[in-house]
Amino acid sequence: MSYRKQLSGSQKRKRKDEIGLAIQAQKGSILKFVRHENNEVDQDENKEVDQDHQVTAEENFYADKAQEMQQNTEQSFETDADTNQEITTVETVLAWDIDDIGTWPQSLNNKLRAIILERGPVRIEGLEYPKDIRGRKFTENNYYKRLSNGEIVNRRWLVYSKCKDAVFCFPCKIFNSCNLKIATMGINDWQNLSHTLPQHEKEQHHIESMHKWCEPSVRLKNQTTLDAQNQRLLESEKQHWRLVLERLLSIVEYLSTNNLAFRGSTEKLYQPQNGNFLGLVQLLGNFDTVMNEYLRRVTENEIHDDYLGPRIQNELIMLMSNKVRDKIVSLVTLAKYFAVILDCTPDISHKEQMSLVVRFVDISDSAQITVKESFITFLEVEDTTGFGLLQALLDELKRMGLSVMNIRGQGYDNGANMRGCISGVQARLLAENPRAFFVPCACHSLHLILCDMAKSSVEAICFFGLLQRIFVLFSASTEHWQIFKAHVSGITVKPLSETRWESRVESAKTLRYQSEEVYEALVAISEEARDPKAKSQAESLASEIASFKFLTSVVIWYDILVNISSVSKIMQSPTMQLDSTLTLLNTTRDFLVKYRENGFKEAQVTARELAEALGVEPKFPCPNVTRVSRKKRQAEDEGADEPIDDPEKKFEVDFFNVVMDKAISAVDERFNTLRAHHEQFGFLYDITKFNEIGKQEQLMTKCKNLESLLKHGDSSDLNGLELYEELSSLSTVLPHAKSVMDIVQFIHTSKLVDIYPNVYIATRILLTIPITVASGEQKLKLIKNYLRSTMSQEHLTGLAILSIEQDITLSLSYDDVITDFADEKTRKIVFN
Repeated sequence: MSYRKQLSGSQKRKRKDEIGLAIQAQKGSILKFVRHENNEVDQDENKEVDQDHQVTAEENFYADKAQEMQQNTEQSFETDADTNQEITTVETVLAWDIDDIGTWPQSLNNKLRAIILERGPVRIEGLEYPKDIRGRKFTENNYYKRLSNGEIVNRRWLVYSKCKDAVFCFPCKIFNSCNLKIATMGINDWQNLSHTLPQHEKEQHHIESMHKWCEPSVRLKNQTTLDAQNQRLLESEKQHWRLVLERLLSIVEYLSTNNLAFRGSTEKLYQPQNGNFLGLVQLLGNFDTVMNEYLRRVTENEIHDDYLGPRIQNELIMLMSNKVRDKIVSLVTLAKYFAVILDCTPDISHKEQMSLVVRFVDISDSAQITVKESFITFLEVEDTTGFGLLQALLDELKRMGLSVMNIRGQGYDNGANMRGCISGVQARLLAENPRAFFVPCACHSLHLILCDMAKSSVEAICFFGLLQRIFVLFSASTEHWQIFKAHVSGITVKPLSETRWESRVESAKTLRYQSEEVYEALVAISEEARDPKAKSQAESLASEIASFKFLTSVVIWYDILVNISSVSKIMQSPTMQLDSTLTLLNTTRDFLVKYRENGFKEAQVTARELAEALGVEPKFPCPNVTRVSRKKRQAEDEGADEPIDDPEKKFEVDFFNVVMDKAISAVDERFNTLRAHHEQFGFLYDITKFNEIGKQEQLMTKCKNLESLLKHGDSSDLNGLELYEELSSLSTVLPHAKSVMDIVQFIHTSKLVDIYPNVYIATRILLTIPITVASGEQKLKLIKNYLRSTMSQEHLTGLAILSIEQDITLSLSYDDVITDFADEKTRKIVFN
């Protein structure tokens, strides 16, 4: 039978139609590898894409047909090859789906291969597989192989690709072990698949790929790969250093909060006098396994950076102090309104240090409102004028991100550069912000009142000079002090201080309650001392003590000092309010007025009891008769006062009356500013008294005046009319409010800020105004002493804030500090 060498016309037309259908089926297939950024696609485009997905089976069929006919038709072969090359290129370049093996690039790098191996082959359960043109489709039965004994084995390596509608060999695809279609393009010849898969399983390259796949899969599952082992070692080392840093931070926290020095004369481990920091590290190493291992590495030179040097210590201090300061600044920012409190004092190295403290109402806790005074920093100032101090303050506020326009109070001592009404800090700050109300320190003003009293008469000056001489004599030698302790028990004599007037209370207390014992001690020194100078001083002091005038002076001064000292201690509380302060001051003034009337006679009664115990006659000694100098009188001069001959009357007029008059006038003079602020804000302390008929207009006037007071330019803190309405309503809801704190606490905890916003603002501003000055002088002397006089300013500020703000320091999270420390220690070089 003879065969045609050439195709007939009918066969040629049929072949041409098949090639055209195959080309038409492959049209637009590249779009499924492109991920569109624009989600807004026209409906026609969506329909075209849907049609492309619907003809997937036809594409595969006609693609196979075109491949079978490429031996007979060169044009068909070229068309199919070009299309496959284009698809392969797009697969490699564009984004791919890790869950669809058909979208993977032909070559995988080690990183992608590790990700895919750890994830493993992905099979989509319950998928509706499309049919090809012959009506055949992939079935999940092909995932399994039936053995001759009837057992079924899972073909884990077989994976179906939804986008290609073909199956792939997972290990052969990953390791590029062959160029067969099942590893590159996938197989979709469903009719012959049952014969193709067993044949592929027997191939040597497939068996090798399976071994390559199974071994790392087991290692990844058990985390025994080299990368996993290195990662575990890295995590272990990371955890070790984190634990070490936690212990170092704990040591820094302990030394800072207790004002202890960090370094000694040497900076080496296990050396004498190497300081508290290294000493505590060594101590922890004896009981803690983490520090023991750490110290072993350091001593055996296994590590280069041991984190024990002074530079690292300073960095840890600064990281912790910055965390504390950031916490305070965040609270101040939330409160909005704050007051600044400044105080200047020289340190041990003769540098002027200005402490900055902020006072604000803490509203961060929804259940409780508190008034806080928080230390911010020490500022080294060279220009101590009002201008220089103000510039230092403004620069620091700018650095912290706090607005000077939110200052509603300023408190300083009574120094001229601070409270000066023309060029002082308060005057210059008021020029910047007229709502920064100035209040001089009430405690310091009380101390100045005592200073005025002590310098008002010769008798007062001599009295405190006598107390200092008694202390100097007893403390001059150990022998004198032993004699004093042998006669006086319980309390001791104290030296005088120009800044701490409470010390004068303690000095007068010894002679007020144990004058007899002190007298006997002086007599003993005059009799037993071998030094003639000490004998003479002891005899002189004993004779002065054993006088009714001195005993009366002791009683008078002790009564005055005790009263004023108790008031001063009460006013030092951070929660002290304006009305309470004025109440205490009025009570003090009433005491002074009453004491001026009856105090002299009452003091004489007590002094007679002391005189009887000493065996002293309760009489004022006659003054020495001296010639009285007379001044030349002018015609307009008034007549001269008659001289007083009675020694008791003279002592009362020249000493007691002068001291008491000076005290009363000083109280009236030094607290005028405080009374002026109370006149402006005082109506907020008792909101119920304006409910009476006829007082509503008075309340309206005060609310409008407060609005004007809290207005600067176009900025106003509150509305006076709305404040009046809110106070009228609040007085009926909260009739038993005892203080401003009760009002603001009620509004805050009841979440009524939106109903009473103006009352909430006014009360917070009132609570922000400081009453006394919180000084950091005591902490400054504890931290920067004569052994640490070369301390840097940054180091001083860091230790001070950790010590003063202990509540925040002890609540710090070590993890946050360690993270910041690690970020600072990371060395990264960016190459462009």
